[in-house]
This record gives sequence, C-alpha cells and structure tokens, in this order.
Amino acid sequence: MSNNVVLFRLRESHAIVGVVEDKTEHHIYLSIMAKIRYWGTTKGFEELVTGPTAKTILDRAEIPMGTRVEITRSQILYSLPGVDEAWLKVLA
Repeated sequence: MSNNVVLFRLRESHAIVGVVEDKTEHHIYLSIMAKIRYWGTTKGFEELVTGPTAKTILDRAEIPMGTRVEITRSQILYSLPGVDEAWLKVLA
C-alpha cells in the first residue's frame, strides 16, 4: 500500500484519485491526479481501494512539471487514503 495515493469523493458528485504531495489546514495538494469519470464497480466507490476495475474510466489531468492541483478541504466529502499501488501504474 502507498500512503500518499488517495481516493477522494468531492461535492458535485466528482471522484478523483491522486498522489498527495502536501497538506495544509485548508488545502490538499496533488502532484498527480485523474478524475474518475466512471467507477466501473459493482459494490460502490470503496471497491476502488484495490485499484481500478477493467471498466473504470479515468480522465487524466495533464499537470505541468513543478505545479500541482489544489483541493480545498471543504470540497471533500470523504477520502480513502493508502489505496493500492495499482493506482500508480494507471496514473503514470
């Protein structure tokens, strides 16, 4: 397991997976990120902890070197930290 790969459920029904680079009181910063357009699960969002399914569809974010994605903590409904390293293979 990798402690810095996290699944997030955000407001407005968005779901993302990313590598957490840094955290502050009000923000989380991701160095790698993808929006999960279609979960492809039969048991719900939490099934993705072990990695994407064969039916999961991702929209990868093109993050320029040296920059990062900022998420405001108030936008997070919940997160699942320490997900399987299988996510790193699809995020790379």
